[in-house]
Amino acid sequence: MPADQPLAMVTYTFCAEGGPVRLIGITLKDATNLTVVDWGVRDYPPLGVDIGEWNGRVLGDKSFSHDPVPGPCRHPQRLSELDISVNRSGDEVGIAHGFEVETSTGNLFVRMRIMLCPAACPDSSDMSLP
Repeated sequence: MPADQPLAMVTYTFCAEGGPVRLIGITLKDATNLTVVDWGVRDYPPLGVDIGEWNGRVLGDKSFSHDPVPGPCRHPQRLSELDISVNRSGDEVGIAHGFEVETSTGNLFVRMRIMLCPAACPDSSDMSLP
């Protein structure tokens, strides 16, 4: 993945029991050579094909927005999908050990390793999250 090329990815699906809840921002945890480009939410499951990840920005897909996440939780009708796009900010491997989601009612930590590499990524299956 070239440096400064955004990669958008599905991160997780969730609901807002006391909803609606507005997502305010995304902060990567312990990030090295990796930055958030943008993020967005949409209803889940999405209409049409769900790609999983793609080159580009999340908000380049018009099905995503910064609209509040509706509630209450009623699986599967009231789930939302949060996608983020990140890019490597240097020539080395870009990595983050999860991210914090700031909402209008508090913060949520998402345990997820995000890694972008200039070529093939090293096998990180034996690495543990902090």
